[in-house]
Amino acid sequence: MTIILFLMLVGVIVALANRSARIVTLERLVETLIRRLDRIENAADTRPIVPVTDMPPDVPEAPEAIPEANVAPRINAPARMVASAVPVSPWQKAATPEPLPDPVYVPEAEVERLTAGQRFEAVVGGKLPIWIGGIALILAGFFLVRYSIEMGLLGPEVRCVLAILLGAALLGASEAARRIPKFASDERVGQSLAGAGIASLYGTLYMASELYGLIGPIAAFALMVIVTAVALGLSLRHGPPTAIMGLIGGFAAPYVAGTANENVTPILIYLGLLMAGLFALAVHRGWLWLALAATGGSAIWSLGLMFGGFAEANPALGFFIVVVALGATLVVPRSGSSDQRIRLIPMVAGFVQLALFAPLIQFGLSAWLMYALLSAASLFLAWREARLAPAPLAALALVTVLLFAAYDAGSPYAPWVTVGATLLFAVPGHLLARSDAGKPWWAILALGGSIAPLLATRISGQALLGDFGWGTAMLISAVPLMLLSWRARGEARTTLPPDIAHFGGAALAALLGFGAVTHTLDVDLATIATLALAVALAAWGKRSGDRAIIEASLGGVALAGLYWIAGLARYPELGQAVFGDGGVPAFGPIATHIIGPGLLLAAMAWLNAGRKHSDQPLRYMSLAFGLALPLALVPELWHLPVLACVAAMLLAWRVSLPLPRYGVEAILVTGALAALKPLLPFMKIFAQSLFGETLHYAFLPFLSDAAIGLALPALLLGAGLWQSRYPLSVLAQRLAVGGAAALAAAALYTFAKQPIAIGDTDRFIALGFAERAVITQSLFGIAALMFARGVLWQRYALIPLCLGLFRFVWFDLLLLNPLLVTQNVGSLPILNFAVVHLGLISAWLWYFARQETLSRFARMMNYSALGVGLITVIAAVRQIFQGALLNAPELPREENYAYSAALLGLSLVWLWQGLRREASWLRIAGLALLTVVTLKVFLIDASALKGLLRVFSFLGLGGALIGIGWAYGRLLGAAKAKIDG
Repeated sequence: MTIILFLMLVGVIVALANRSARIVTLERLVETLIRRLDRIENAADTRPIVPVTDMPPDVPEAPEAIPEANVAPRINAPARMVASAVPVSPWQKAATPEPLPDPVYVPEAEVERLTAGQRFEAVVGGKLPIWIGGIALILAGFFLVRYSIEMGLLGPEVRCVLAILLGAALLGASEAARRIPKFASDERVGQSLAGAGIASLYGTLYMASELYGLIGPIAAFALMVIVTAVALGLSLRHGPPTAIMGLIGGFAAPYVAGTANENVTPILIYLGLLMAGLFALAVHRGWLWLALAATGGSAIWSLGLMFGGFAEANPALGFFIVVVALGATLVVPRSGSSDQRIRLIPMVAGFVQLALFAPLIQFGLSAWLMYALLSAASLFLAWREARLAPAPLAALALVTVLLFAAYDAGSPYAPWVTVGATLLFAVPGHLLARSDAGKPWWAILALGGSIAPLLATRISGQALLGDFGWGTAMLISAVPLMLLSWRARGEARTTLPPDIAHFGGAALAALLGFGAVTHTLDVDLATIATLALAVALAAWGKRSGDRAIIEASLGGVALAGLYWIAGLARYPELGQAVFGDGGVPAFGPIATHIIGPGLLLAAMAWLNAGRKHSDQPLRYMSLAFGLALPLALVPELWHLPVLACVAAMLLAWRVSLPLPRYGVEAILVTGALAALKPLLPFMKIFAQSLFGETLHYAFLPFLSDAAIGLALPALLLGAGLWQSRYPLSVLAQRLAVGGAAALAAAALYTFAKQPIAIGDTDRFIALGFAERAVITQSLFGIAALMFARGVLWQRYALIPLCLGLFRFVWFDLLLLNPLLVTQNVGSLPILNFAVVHLGLISAWLWYFARQETLSRFARMMNYSALGVGLITVIAAVRQIFQGALLNAPELPREENYAYSAALLGLSLVWLWQGLRREASWLRIAGLALLTVVTLKVFLIDASALKGLLRVFSFLGLGGALIGIGWAYGRLLGAAKAKIDG
C-alpha cells in the first residue's frame, strides 16, 4: 500500500510541475516589466540640470613676470575632474566642467527560461503544501485504521465502512470546494481532496479483499473497476491528479482479483477496456502523458504475464500486445505530440514485447503471426504517415535477432519466416525507396530487408542449403539491390554522405556477390572473381559519379588480398620463382595469382585515378604484379638483368606512362634488393680484406654468372641513366649511379681476378702486389677519364678516386705494406711495381689537385703528392739494395747513406721547383725535408763515421749546405725582384 501511495505522490508532482513552472515564469516576467518602468521614471526625474549663462566665469589673471626657472611644471587636469580634487594655481585657468551626457538606458535582457533548479524550487517551495496536505489526510486515515487495529477498538467490517465513508466524504468535499467561492479560486484544493478520496477507496477495497477477505475477488475487481471509472470521470472535472489516481488504481485492480491461468483472458479484456478508456480520456483532454503512461502500464502487465508463466497457456497475450501498440500509435499524435521519437515509442515497445514473447511460446506459429500482423500494420502506418517510417526498421531488426534465436532453438518455422520477412520488408522498401515521403527510411528498409534475414539464416541455419545453393540465393538477392542502385542513379552524389539507395544497393549487391563467389568458386578463382566484382563496383561508381561507391570497392580489393594470400600458400613454387631460386612454375598459378590480379588491379588503379588515398597504392600494387610476372618466368640469375632492363626502358621512355608517383624509384629499390644476393660475396670479400685476408678467388662467381648477373644489369642501368628522360630526384639518381657502379665494380673485380687467379699463398707472394697495383691504378685511370668527360661526370668521379685512395692507404701503406708483408715487387731497379705504382699515385694526386671540381682539396692533395713522392724515393732506394722482397730486417750502412743522399736530392728538387713556380708551400716542404735530412746526417750518419772520414763528411756537408743556402737566397731574391719589377 505504501508503494501505491508513493506512486500517487510522484504522479501528482510530475503532473503539476509544468503548470507551476509556467505560472512562476509569467510572474517573473510581470515583475521585470514593472521594474523597467520604475527605472525609466526615476531616471527622468533625476537628470542633472546644467545652468546656461552668456558670460564666462571670472578667472584671476596670471602674473606678468614669473621666473621661468621657478615655475612648476603645468599639469593639465582632465575636463571631467572635480575642482576640489586638484588645487588650482592662481595663474592657471579653472577648468570649466563639461555637462554630463544624457543617461543611456540599456534594456535588460529578456527573462531567461527557468532552469531545472528553479522549477524544482517553484514546485517544492511554493506549490506543494496543499498537495502535501491532501496526502496527509490519506495517511491520517490509514494511521487511524492502524491504531484501531492495534488497540482492538474496531473490527474489520467497521474499519472498512469507516474508510469507505472517509473516501466518500473526501470526494464530496472536493465537489463542495468547486462550488464554494472561497475555495473555487484555487482548483488545487478540489484536486487534492478528490485524489485523497480515490486513494482512500482503493485502499479500502484492497484491505477488504486481501487483508480481511470480507469480499471475494470478483466483487473486489468489479468495485475497483467502478472506482476507476469514477476517478476517470472526476479527472474531467479536477484535472491530471485525479486521472493519475485512476490510472494507478485501474492497473492495480487485477492484482486484487488474482492472476490464475484461467483468469488471464478476462484480465486482458479488462486491460483492453481500461486502455480504451485511458486513450479516450487522453485524446479528449490532450494529455500525452496519460497516453504514454497507459502504454507503459500495459507493457508492465504484459511483461509480468510473460515471465509469470502465463504466456504459453495464453497466446492471446500476443494479440493484446499488438492491439495496444497499434492503439497507442494512433492515440499519441491525437494527444498533442508531433515529435517523431515520441510517436515511435508505442510501436517499438510492441515489437520488443513480441520479441520477448516469441521464445516463451517456443517460437510458435501464433507468435510469428502476431509479429507479422504488427509489422504489416507498421508498414501500412508508415506508408500513410512518413514520420512512422522508422518503425518497420525496428521490426526488421528485432525479427533478425529472433531468427538467430529461432534457428538456435530448432524452430521449424524459421526458414519460412526468413522468406516471409524478406518479402514483407524488402518488397515495400523497394517499391517506396525513391518516394519523397519517408526518405531515406524506405531505402534502408529495402536494403535491410533484402540482406538481413538472409544473412541471419546463413549464419544460424547453414545446413539448410549447400554451398551452391547459398551462392545462388545470394545472387538472386543481389538482383533487386542492383536494380535499386540503377533506379537511383540520378541521385548519386560526388560528396559524402552518399545517397542511401544508390550507394547501399550497389555496395550490398557487391557484398552478396562476394558471398556467392566464396560459396561457388575455388580459392584460386576467388581472387580474380572478387577483384572483378570490385572493378565492376568501381566502374559503376565512376559511371554514376558516386564517390562513395568507388571507395567501397576498395573493400573488395582487401578481400581479394586475403584470397590471394590463401591461394599463394598452396603454390610455394610461385614465391620461390619470384623471390628465390625455384624453377619456372606452371601457367595456371601464374595466370590466377599474377596475370589476372595484375590486370584487374591496373583497371582499379585507372578507375581510382586522381583519388587521394587509393590512386597511388593501387598503382604500386599493379606495378608489383607487373614486375612479378617476368621474374617468375626467368631463372634467378636473370632477375637482376630483367629489373635493370625494365628500369632502363622506363628511364629512357619518351611517352608518359601511368606509373605511380615514384614508380621508377620503386623499381630501382627493388633492383637494389635483388642485387644484394649477387653482391653478398663481394661484401664478404671486402670485409675480409679490411682485416688482412688476401685469398678471395674462391668466393668469386663464375665468369658467365658475373657477366649475366653483374655486368649486364650494370650496362643496362648505365645506358638507361645515359639516355634518361625521367626526372629522377637527386638522391635517387645518386643511388642508381652508385648501384650501377657497384655492379660494374663487382664485375670488373671478378674479371680482373681471373687472369692471375690468386688462390694460394705462393701466388699471392708472387703476384699479389702487382695485381693490387693494377686494380688501384685502374681506379685512378677511370676517375681521370670521368674528370675529362665534363662537369656532369666529375661528381661521380669521386667514387673511383676515393676507392683508389682508400685501397692505397689501407692496403699498400697499412695492412699489406711490402715492407711488412712478403710480396714480390719486381727485380728491376726503378722500373719495378713498387716504384712505378707509388710514382704514378703521386702523379695522379698532382693531377687531381689541379681539377677545378676538387679545388677545395687542392692543398691537401699537393702535400699528399709530396708525401707519396717521398715514399717513392725511399722505395726505390730500398729495392736497389734489397731486391724484389722489401721486408728484409737488416739495414746496410750503404743503404742508410743512400737514403740521405736521395732525400737530400729530393729536397733540392722541391726547393728548385718551389722557387721556379713561385710556390711557397713547395719551398717550405723542401726546406722541411732538407732540415730533416740534415739532422739525420748529423745525428745518425755522421755519428757512425770514424776519424777523417767523419771530418770530411762534415766538411762536405757543411759546404754543400752553405752553397745551397747561398744559391737559394740568390734565387729567392731574383724572384722577388722580378715580382717587384
